[in-house]
Amino acid sequence: MCFASENKHQKRIHPFRSVRRALGFLRSPGREKYALLIAIGSGISAGQELVGPRKDVHEVKNLLIGTYGYRDENIVVLTDRPDTSEDMQPTYANIIRELKCFVKDESRNNDYFFYYAGHSSQQASKDNKEEDKMDEFIMASDVYKNQQGGTPYGNCILDDDLKEYLVAPLLPENHFVAIFDSCHSGTLLDLHHYRCNRVYAATSFYRRSMRWILEFSRRRRQHLYSLLPSTPSCHSSATKVHCDGLCTRTKWRHNIMCISACRDYQETYEDVDGRSMTTLIIELLKKEPRPTLKKLMRETTSAFHTLMKEMRKRHPDHVSGPLPEPEISSPIPLDMKKPFYL
Repeated sequence: MCFASENKHQKRIHPFRSVRRALGFLRSPGREKYALLIAIGSGISAGQELVGPRKDVHEVKNLLIGTYGYRDENIVVLTDRPDTSEDMQPTYANIIRELKCFVKDESRNNDYFFYYAGHSSQQASKDNKEEDKMDEFIMASDVYKNQQGGTPYGNCILDDDLKEYLVAPLLPENHFVAIFDSCHSGTLLDLHHYRCNRVYAATSFYRRSMRWILEFSRRRRQHLYSLLPSTPSCHSSATKVHCDGLCTRTKWRHNIMCISACRDYQETYEDVDGRSMTTLIIELLKKEPRPTLKKLMRETTSAFHTLMKEMRKRHPDHVSGPLPEPEISSPIPLDMKKPFYL
């Protein structure tokens, strides 16, 4: 409890200032929020059906409206539930149609949220832009196996195309968040920074410590020798191509980020009740709508690992290999102490 001082020169305490700050993530005057939610439960073959996406997508919508101030008319939901009309089924044609018109041209006061839950995979990349030489892609509900060579599946959307539709049109004033609850989703938007945003594993602590030393050294050099160039970081195309985890943070606005259920080389899972990473994020954000990015990723990863360990005990043949590691990627290194909001 704070007590007012009799010192007349002390700053006046505004009792509602903290309330205004706490509600700052709600719709500001003149700004609009738009969401595109895609949930696909069907698989390309028998036994690949998913339970969670069709349920989670409506929980995500309720969270956006009830907690973050989205308007119902600004939310588009594509889901393969049997009672969904044909024009709102998540077919390849319908997804492309919505992607093309999602980001509004020259609209500086718009915020965007994109959500995809379903199946995604990888294929060999035809260029050298990918660190692992693989392109990731999401599958539409009418996906099919390609029998004519080339790509393994038809009616899929590559990471390059997702970035072209969702990220390229954004303006500096826009705020954009994406969540992919699917396999091989670490860089589905081809955002360059991800290792430097990790906060869960022991190696992440090492990288953050080394980055702090680099940043401190950089500030000292700039202070003493203003003519010296800045320390190179991986967002400089002239020095590095891929994120090595030591990228120095910038003071630019962190307006674009993507949360993925696992890294590119990993698979993710749901339990028999359909609980997955989406379920855990919803539970966390209902309790705390504006956690720091660090807290969001740490608590989500911890809860997800607990869920996966329980699944492994019950179904050791189904859940194998290393536990999936949720990832957050961005065009520039994120300050993980900043708050998350939608």
